[in-house]
Amino acid sequence: IAAAAGVSDPLDTEVVRSYWIGGGLLGAVDGAALTTRLRTALAAQPTGVLDTVDGACALAHHSFQVFAVYPWIRFLDADAGTPLRIMQACRIRWGRVDAVHDEHVDITSRPLRFEGGLLGLGDAVHEVVRWRRGATSLAPAPAPGDIVAAHWDWICGTLDDDEVAALTAATASTLDLVNATRH
Repeated sequence: IAAAAGVSDPLDTEVVRSYWIGGGLLGAVDGAALTTRLRTALAAQPTGVLDTVDGACALAHHSFQVFAVYPWIRFLDADAGTPLRIMQACRIRWGRVDAVHDEHVDITSRPLRFEGGLLGLGDAVHEVVRWRRGATSLAPAPAPGDIVAAHWDWICGTLDDDEVAALTAATASTLDLVNATRH
């Protein structure tokens, strides 16, 4: 993302935010070049659908890593339970904070689902995630009503409307891409 956007620091705030949340910098990355680079770098490793996706549609977004590059998608047809749980936890998801309890928060978010051979987002459900452990946190304390990003079982930050839209769009785009590859 940094190289494609002409940013010298690969850990620049906007570069990292684009990888995790989405947004304008993703448009600077040529999907076909990204896919070629990943296919070359990972040639000796098992991947998901990286070898068969339409590279022109690939995004330099975390959802592409989770759904297309990591091998878990290959195991969905045999036993969706474990692969689906891992992809759900690893993907960056968004949810509304319902309540804050000491080190955890209750959020309402749309989980990943696998139905009819397709990955998608289900209806919103209750989920408990951590926002801190002792004095350690990845983000300031959330408040009821906030929309937050979560990765595994941790809150990563509060999202504004534009960030929710960017994350929603990146997730949907990647789900469409992998579903087209699988069928």
